[in-house]
Amino acid sequence: MEEPLADWVRAHHVCWDVAPSRRPGEGGHPGFELTLLALCGSRRGIDPARPECHATYERLAAIAARALPAAVPHHVEPYDAAVHLRPESAFAPEVELIVEAFPDPADAQGVRASMEEALRRLGVKAKTWSEAAAAR
Repeated sequence: MEEPLADWVRAHHVCWDVAPSRRPGEGGHPGFELTLLALCGSRRGIDPARPECHATYERLAAIAARALPAAVPHHVEPYDAAVHLRPESAFAPEVELIVEAFPDPADAQGVRASMEEALRRLGVKAKTWSEAAAAR
């Protein structure tokens, strides 16, 4: 049986960040990049090619799909088979998923706000995980 998504989010300390897209979408409209990060494995001997890390990436993709409205044009970057180390997570190995989204400029602010709210409802934390924030 698959563990509930919110429990998985908590166990893997899933975090998100949003930044302007590095490239325009079709029609030249600017978009944004949603980055999701989740813990993968222990601090020692982590191999990003292990099925556990790819499964983490797939779970992040499912979270992104639930948060981003289906009608919004977007592109999911392929799994980079790497762990990412950030000072915000005390250099714990994380898997990263990046989604470039290109909503209609008139709807961009509302799309971003609804996406961020959907992530919060799933328990995903903005930028970094903290136990204090997780308790809220």
